[in-house]
Amino acid sequence: VIGSVLGLISLALVSNLFGNTDSAGLLLLMLAGGIFATGVALLFLRTSRAALVGVLAAPMSIVLLFALYLFSFFASAYLNRHHQDFAANGVELIAPARQMEELYDDCHHFISYGQNRVPLFNSVAYFGGRYKLTMQVPVEIQSDTMGSTNGSPEFYLNEVESVDISPSGQTGASFSDGLNFGYAKWQKVYDSNGDFDKIGFTIDPTAVPNFDKFSNASLR
Repeated sequence: VIGSVLGLISLALVSNLFGNTDSAGLLLLMLAGGIFATGVALLFLRTSRAALVGVLAAPMSIVLLFALYLFSFFASAYLNRHHQDFAANGVELIAPARQMEELYDDCHHFISYGQNRVPLFNSVAYFGGRYKLTMQVPVEIQSDTMGSTNGSPEFYLNEVESVDISPSGQTGASFSDGLNFGYAKWQKVYDSNGDFDKIGFTIDPTAVPNFDKFSNASLR
């Protein structure tokens, strides 16, 4: 019973439920595995042999944890194998993504994952020599060509103030302004052919030097 309780606590620590507690969780998992195995072994073996089983079970608990992690990782990869293909093939099925494709030449799509590994369809457009527009909406994906939205899209407009290129060629950007809004406001922008004044945001027509390098680097 003690081993089982400690095991549950250790798994919570390993999952970082209470912050960055991986190390403490792994140590507690070894202790829990040893105690649990010793307790079970005492039902069938003498004390000395049961203690040996507990000592061997402690590191084996870590091995088992990593085996379960690898299994879940590959299982998740298999279940999600169609997701990035859907990002490329399913634009027509995601209305706001299709609308962004219509308005912007430099528009790209990919799948990311939110809370509880919920798939999120992302559309990112660079325009005006200084703006990055991101749309994100939860989706249900059935295959590489079939899927649908499963929530309301959110939009994030960021204005690039400057682009910095390091001596090694790394590209970074500083942002000066931003705007978050929902689908209703986006419809006003889309219906006006990309006029953000319709939702109270004035676009600066001045291009930022090296903005194209920033947008290209962001896609790598």
